[in-house]
Amino acid sequence: MTKTRQLADIHPDDLEARTAIRDQLAAIRQVRRPNIRTFATSIGLAGGTVQRWEEIDNPNPYWHTVQRVAGGLGRRFVATPVGLPGLIPATPVPAGLNDDQRDDYDRRLTVVQLRTVRLRGGITEADLREFGDVDSIRRLEGGNDHRRLPVSSIQRYARALAQVIGVDGWLDLRLEVQ
Repeated sequence: MTKTRQLADIHPDDLEARTAIRDQLAAIRQVRRPNIRTFATSIGLAGGTVQRWEEIDNPNPYWHTVQRVAGGLGRRFVATPVGLPGLIPATPVPAGLNDDQRDDYDRRLTVVQLRTVRLRGGITEADLREFGDVDSIRRLEGGNDHRRLPVSSIQRYARALAQVIGVDGWLDLRLEVQ
């Protein structure tokens, strides 16, 4: 099995944001659902997935994993680009979507917002090369399934765009009560 190496965060706040989300969800889970394996199974994840995420020093889960854990605890994981020029307004989640469809909508909207900033700003993939390989950018922007997208990848993409543009921009991570 080939492991992909995790690129370093562009800004230390990104690791802090991922850790804060992890810590908040772990604290809620420990109170509401103390058996980690039972909880993980109830949300469609392997018990070891949630346990490793709660225990690791440098949490870098898949976006979908965070959404599943948050949803299982009555929360919604939200990732919003901040401080980037040319952002398209976030649109409300359409009514009638189930949890998986809503999560997919949120992921796609965030990627579309960042791609729009890149295109409106005339930023090429080559302009972002120093922040990660171009193939990763193509997969991120062109993929139809962002469930296997590490949270750090989308944070890095937002920070890279901000640095190329010359603004202070990032991806705000937060939990909302459902």
